[in-house]
Amino acid sequence: MSGSHFCGGSLINKEWVVSAAHCFSSTNPSGLTVYLGRQTQQSSNPNEVSRSLDRIVLHPNYDSDTNDNDIAMLRLSSPVQFNNFIRPVCLAASGSVFNNGTDSWVTGWGNIGEGVALPFPETLQEVEVPVVGNRQCNCLKGVGTITENMICAGLLAGGKDSCQVL
Repeated sequence: MSGSHFCGGSLINKEWVVSAAHCFSSTNPSGLTVYLGRQTQQSSNPNEVSRSLDRIVLHPNYDSDTNDNDIAMLRLSSPVQFNNFIRPVCLAASGSVFNNGTDSWVTGWGNIGEGVALPFPETLQEVEVPVVGNRQCNCLKGVGTITENMICAGLLAGGKDSCQVL
């Protein structure tokens, strides 16, 4: 896996990136590099900077069987300077409520088609999806699949989510 993309993350301040715990089989940051300001995986990214990692912190209650508390914090080896291409995401305030139907944005490098063997996209993808209530999501995915620590979003008909942008 050396030198290849395996997961995304979001910059939350000059030193920390939030990602998914399921992306890391170890908390050893050795050999891992984070790229910020990247728009494409294939050609040059003139606004890109890279940082090695100083630390990986997995949520202490992460459950790899259920993906409950699937969150990891990555500390960059040195702070980044914000500019027009590298900025932190806006985090919701503690206690925020996301009602069913609230529009949200998802970005990533995931599949661009459902059920089709297509190459991963070369350009960062984004899609707007509505929040789906956890009760409704559990009815669709199976009772207990979506916990109180998770948020569900996408179209009930499918075709738009973090892995399929159609």
